Amino acid sequence: MRRPRLKWVILAIFLALTLPVLVTIITMNYVVTERRARDESLTRIAQHQADVVHSVDTLFREVSTLVQAMAAAGQQQPDLFLDDGAIDVLAAAVRGTPDVVSAYVGLQRDGRFLQARRMFAGQEVHGNPLPAGTRFARRTVIPTAQGEGLETYAFETLDGEPLGVSQGLNPYDPRARHWYQITQQADALTVSDPDLFAALSLVGFTIAAPIHWNGDLAGIVAIDLTLDGLSHYLAERLVSPGSISFILDAQGNVIANSAERVSFHDDNGRLRLPHVSDWADPLAGIAYSQRARAAVDGQTFFLTHDGAEYAASLQPIAATRDKAWQVLVIAPMDDFNAAIRFSNQRLLLAGLGMTLAQIVVIWFLARRMATPLERLVTHVERIRELNRDPMTDLPRSRIREIAALSKAVETLDAAIRTFASFVPVSLVRDLLQTEQQISIGGSSRFLTVFFSDIEGFSELSETIPAQELVERISDYLSIATA
Repeated sequence: MRRPRLKWVILAIFLALTLPVLVTIITMNYVVTERRARDESLTRIAQHQADVVHSVDTLFREVSTLVQAMAAAGQQQPDLFLDDGAIDVLAAAVRGTPDVVSAYVGLQRDGRFLQARRMFAGQEVHGNPLPAGTRFARRTVIPTAQGEGLETYAFETLDGEPLGVSQGLNPYDPRARHWYQITQQADALTVSDPDLFAALSLVGFTIAAPIHWNGDLAGIVAIDLTLDGLSHYLAERLVSPGSISFILDAQGNVIANSAERVSFHDDNGRLRLPHVSDWADPLAGIAYSQRARAAVDGQTFFLTHDGAEYAASLQPIAATRDKAWQVLVIAPMDDFNAAIRFSNQRLLLAGLGMTLAQIVVIWFLARRMATPLERLVTHVERIRELNRDPMTDLPRSRIREIAALSKAVETLDAAIRTFASFVPVSLVRDLLQTEQQISIGGSSRFLTVFFSDIEGFSELSETIPAQELVERISDYLSIATA
């Protein structure tokens, strides 16, 4: 089995120690940020719903207060609405609140009807188009002796400049209208169910209050207002770029929505309120169908659609408790996770970059440690082979252990060379390469002893230097024992 090299072992140990730590840090960061994104999504949705509830509550209170104030004025001044000049009071209510379409009063005694209303392009009155620039109209229906009412429209610009008058007969009797009869029966402030104003193709409802004279019903004052402003509000204040918001009635019909689409046509071409399950994006219907039916204080949940996760929340509107209106908000989690995922990706890339940089550094340091050891191994192999070339490239290292090992190899080389000076090189090589343990002892063998002499050795030893004499004897013995 081939043993791994030191630098690879060092690198493997480094990776084994650092990669699990890096993976753990990235995983923990992802889990924590994912949880934080969920909490943030729920917080933002809850804040958005609170703002919507506050807006609806404010709208209801303002209009209800306005209706009750006009009813109280009619009660304090019994002849207030007997004069056509009372339309000024109604006109002030319409002009002062953008969502109010019209304000009107119907009298119980003779069915007189006074109205101040907004006018829209494309409308006709008595079969004729509106005068150019018409944005407002004062309307009266005065009963005649013939049983039909004389209807008069006085057209005005947005600033109140008169543009003309149109008159015609109209059998309109407010006392026969649903809004009048419901309020008369309740004998208190009433709020109608949301419905479509067919002439405007807008969702709206009516708030009405009775007028009493001497304890008897004298008439009904009412205001029609649309939720078009709430749709604009939802569109301008999205929870996130991909979110959708709805205001629903008790049956799940869409009253207002962030897409500002408010009406559908049925099979007969008539306008109707759309149900949330009929919405173009099926996600709205899916989210509404997954709500808990028994929850009365609101609910928040998560759902998956087409592989994407969404946060959904359904909260009741307290101001419309008797109508059970609700705010439905659906937001994709990707809108909240985008920045976090980008941050996690940057963290991952930074971690990988730092790991690669550390690998390069560790590889360099491992080489700095392993290379001297590899060179020392080479020198030890040369010592085993009794290479006569002097060792001049022993490694020098600042690491104490490597420096000590290098010094020991140098000492070993000198010792072996000294030993080889007194023992035949082949014998020393055999001793170094043998796998048997060298110990004191001997063995019995038959030997042939050869005796020889060097001619003139005595005279030679007296005439040449000792070093040269030793070298000659060594050469002679090498030849004789070869």
